[in-house]
Amino acid sequence: MKIAPLIHSRTGQCDYNSKFAVRPNGFSEIQWARSKILAATRNIDRFNGIRRIVAAKNGVCIAGLVCTMKYFVNNCLTGADKDAAQPYVDVHGRLYGVFLGYAFECNGNEIPIVNYSDLWQWFKEYLVPEWEKKSARTVEVDYFTWDKVKLAHVTNHGTEFYDLAAFDDEELFDEYLSRSLNTKSEFAFCSNVENIQAVEDEIYTAVTTSASNVDKLKANMERKRREREEQKRREEEESERQKKLAEQEKKTSKSSPTNNSPDQIRNTATAPTSTDEEQKSESTNQNSNWLILLILLIILGAITYWWMNKQENDSKSSLSSKNHIQYLCLDT
Repeated sequence: MKIAPLIHSRTGQCDYNSKFAVRPNGFSEIQWARSKILAATRNIDRFNGIRRIVAAKNGVCIAGLVCTMKYFVNNCLTGADKDAAQPYVDVHGRLYGVFLGYAFECNGNEIPIVNYSDLWQWFKEYLVPEWEKKSARTVEVDYFTWDKVKLAHVTNHGTEFYDLAAFDDEELFDEYLSRSLNTKSEFAFCSNVENIQAVEDEIYTAVTTSASNVDKLKANMERKRREREEQKRREEEESERQKKLAEQEKKTSKSSPTNNSPDQIRNTATAPTSTDEEQKSESTNQNSNWLILLILLIILGAITYWWMNKQENDSKSSLSSKNHIQYLCLDT
């Protein structure tokens, strides 16, 4: 079968390359693969162990492990490999996480056998020459023939949440490698998941985790299932209500002598009639007439008041003139 290395790591001089440090030549599922790997690197510097990943999409499978390079060197390598890898356990005294793995086409009935030493050899061959370079680049490797294979085998555990205490990581890893063959749907497996958010975000479809997390995940799935059922029930009730309303409006339309539509019936029921408008107009005219009459009465009263005062003043003026004439006569 044909495989090629896939490595996500920093180097001695450069940070992580968003397009992988080492990847197969022509590998097109870069963002998809990174999303699976980056989710597994969360808190990896505080995790003393390995997370194994298998993911398949569009006929391509990626597989490998995530851990700190220090853990990989000290716990997975032996002899000369371990000694040769010591300079790369950290960068300037700081731990760093790595994904060491490979990609292959999902077909046939065999899966590759890749051991820790193989992963180190790929790291040494393709990444160590880049270790002290000042600029990061992606090393692209052509797919090559891999003779270490074994027949695929699949067992069904009936769940995608595996208790760490009940299942062996390496066995599940092999199982999901086997599942990747000829798969028509996307899936992703990761072991030793601590943060269940990665599962709830649907980054992985299968994980190994603690028993308490398994219980939480199952409870969350049950809650979401009930929510979906409740939402479906509400939608069905609303659909039935709308259906009954439409039937009622249809019956009302048929019983109307003018065969008006439901909208016309509603408009007729709410629109004012011409008689109502005439009554309102007449009432408005009457109010206007009363207002004019009131204004005329006020004006008439004012004129009357003015006229009476004028007559009174004229009378007083006449009387005063007569008295004045009498006084003149007496003086004469």
